[in-house]
Amino acid sequence: MVVSTNTKAMTLWEDFDVEIIGNIPEGFLHGTLGYIDAYIIYKQ
Repeated sequence: MVVSTNTKAMTLWEDFDVEIIGNIPEGFLHGTLGYIDAYIIYKQ
């Protein structure tokens, strides 16, 4: 799982051919942004 605002982590995971297979709406409580989406990621 990766939070939607963590673009650096998503870029890294994409380099390893990991894909987003789902989304958890407001699944993470961010310290300043409040509730934000979380991505479910997967690599076979």
